Amino acid sequence: MSDALNSRLTQSASSEFREHSFNFHGRTSTYFGIWIVNILLSIITIGIYSAWAKVRRLRYFYQNTTLDGYHFNYHAEPVKILIGRLIVVGALILYNILVAISPFFTILLIGYIFLLPVIINASFSFSFRMTSFRDIRFGFKGDYWPAFGIYVLLPLAVLLTGGLALPFFTKASWRYIGSRVRYGAIRAEIAPPLGAISTQFGLSILVLIITMIPLTALPMWVHHIMADEILDEMSDGMSSLSVWHWLFVSFYFGLIIASIFYRTGTRNVALSTLVFNRRHRVRSFVGRGAMIWITLSNFVVILLTLGLAWPWAEVRRWRYQAAHLALLSQGPLDNISGMSGTAGEVTAAEFTDIEGFDFGL
Repeated sequence: MSDALNSRLTQSASSEFREHSFNFHGRTSTYFGIWIVNILLSIITIGIYSAWAKVRRLRYFYQNTTLDGYHFNYHAEPVKILIGRLIVVGALILYNILVAISPFFTILLIGYIFLLPVIINASFSFSFRMTSFRDIRFGFKGDYWPAFGIYVLLPLAVLLTGGLALPFFTKASWRYIGSRVRYGAIRAEIAPPLGAISTQFGLSILVLIITMIPLTALPMWVHHIMADEILDEMSDGMSSLSVWHWLFVSFYFGLIIASIFYRTGTRNVALSTLVFNRRHRVRSFVGRGAMIWITLSNFVVILLTLGLAWPWAEVRRWRYQAAHLALLSQGPLDNISGMSGTAGEVTAAEFTDIEGFDFGL
């Protein structure tokens, strides 16, 4: 199936594509007002308002994101998000009470493992079904056993192989989600190549090593000087301990940089193979270095402003990612929405009854 899809993409490349850019029109000042109210009301209500806060936040970002002049929308009901969260909190409280009564109840974790694919599918389904473009809803239909293999067994394989199986998990996860997405009556297909994902993985390891080299060399040099000047055993032990602490910090920092690099690179690889109706494909060209800079500088500014710059950081990241995403269509987007219209309207009429709950995955 992957070869066939890539073949169709190659054939389509020779056809004339029209590129439609994504744009984000939100402003930090406007979002700051939404954000501060969300924070204050969530604190006052001991977290209950957080469900409404999530809807207000996503609705603002979606409605200010446009494609070909049309905006997206988010339709979730805060009450159903709250119910989903209460179910999760109630389950956790009950589990901890049972374990406190008897350690035997830790066996319930086995049940959670088998329930995990159901929760994942429900969360994906909820998120997609609550999203619309031009009044047509997206959809997602998951399958239990494929989800079990990808989100239970493959993560175990990644751990057992020391991370070497990560490209297989990444490819499988993107393919599972992308191949089950619908836009009205239109289905999506995706074929992320394992070779390109593996290349991103190899480059990420290289980034980890390069990041760690200067951070590791500095404490080693300092430790060498201290070893010459401080002769007592206690001081030597303390300097050795500080070096190991610094090595851990440098590895953790390098891992963060490599993780951003890998996620951004594989996002570009996967999304650039996403095709709707076998003719209209997505193009993602987010800069890996740019995302590293945005993430780190956002963190520093948020830290220096004691969290008040959080809205600015969110708007900045969202705007950059939207600006580096495009849809290449064969013909105007009216053709796509026209094919989706009937099924989208019928499906939307049933959402009020069956949209389910968001479990906060």
